[in-house]
Amino acid sequence: MPCAGRLQPEHFLKAFEDGADAIGVICCEEGNCHHLEGNRRCRRRLDYVSGLLEQVGLGANRLMIFHLPGSAVEDMALGAAAGASATAMPVLDATVKGKIAEVREQFVARLASISRNPLCKGALPDESPYEVDSEDESDE
Repeated sequence: MPCAGRLQPEHFLKAFEDGADAIGVICCEEGNCHHLEGNRRCRRRLDYVSGLLEQVGLGANRLMIFHLPGSAVEDMALGAAAGASATAMPVLDATVKGKIAEVREQFVARLASISRNPLCKGALPDESPYEVDSEDESDE
């Protein structure tokens, strides 16, 4: 999704109903979101769903939120100085890659520490049961 703030509680609940053991959501850091409050909106929804998971006995520790640097601040700076050099971008890329690796490690560690979802029906399917339309008809 273009913004984690667009995720609704039913997205998370459906994933758990389908047998997901855990969900990790990655969103922009606060103050660096193109959609201004997307990350805060996502946090509120995750807190709500965490409460529901506690009530049904699955445990709130199955939901995780991670923050990576958004590009809103950098985009504004680039727009303000249209002729600016892009030499700083590789440093940013290395930093982001390191943060992504850290997020992955934290998620894998959490996943290893929780029990299987009792709603899990077995192995993951080879194909998605949902039809995915790869055609972009937005210009038509």
